[in-house]
Amino acid sequence: MADTSAIPPFIAKLTGPLLLGHLFNWGLFGCLAVQCYIYYLSFPNDRMLPKVLVSVVIVIETLQTILSTRDAFRNFGTGWGNLADLDAVGWLWFSVPVLGSLITSMSQIFFAWRIYILSKQLYIPILVTLISTVQCVFGLWGGIYAHILGVFSEVQHHAYRITSVWLGGTALCDFIIAISMIYYLSRSRTGFRTTNILISKIIRVTVETGLICAAFAILDLAFFLRWQDNNYHLAPSIALSKLYANSLLVVLNARVRLSGDVERWREQSL
Repeated sequence: MADTSAIPPFIAKLTGPLLLGHLFNWGLFGCLAVQCYIYYLSFPNDRMLPKVLVSVVIVIETLQTILSTRDAFRNFGTGWGNLADLDAVGWLWFSVPVLGSLITSMSQIFFAWRIYILSKQLYIPILVTLISTVQCVFGLWGGIYAHILGVFSEVQHHAYRITSVWLGGTALCDFIIAISMIYYLSRSRTGFRTTNILISKIIRVTVETGLICAAFAILDLAFFLRWQDNNYHLAPSIALSKLYANSLLVVLNARVRLSGDVERWREQSL
């Protein structure tokens, strides 16, 4: 059994955010599983692209959950009370920045494609794709660099530039996507109330999902830069990829709710 006499009084600043991050991660994984079930049940004849994208997302997120849970068991099980083990990066270098940046980039590029479908112009989609690619590259680089350093205490002091580009680029891309979708969807309004209802619902879902993801990315970056001697940033960081995966499925599954809203309006107008 590990010697707990050397455990410092600030241990909660190290273990608490880890615990919350893993709890959030598992909770959002459950939401993602339900979203995937609804998607495949409701849209069996959907296009191949979104169906493949959803399959890839659920596979990557399952792997991410397994790897992060392995680290959770190491921190709170086999390595409990061992500060050196708590400071070790473990597999989080791969499950958080590497897999997280991949999921984020896939989601953002998918929205770039949707912007192109709406606008029939390449300017904004290319900009979104470029920013998303940059944040993905820096996320991969940050993960590899964290693996090389090996301990969180060194990562927080030496990888702040990489992390700033990764999370800052992520938030910027989300804001561009949200603003662009609102603009192009608003231009698609017609004189038909049914169509306007659909567009209003899509705008609301886009704003809700995009701004929530951007807010958590900014929160993660703020915690990382402001408090470099504890693990506050890991509370949002561990589950960040789940937010993007769920936001993608929420937008795809919104078509179920939207069609139901239109049908109710039609019944009430008769």
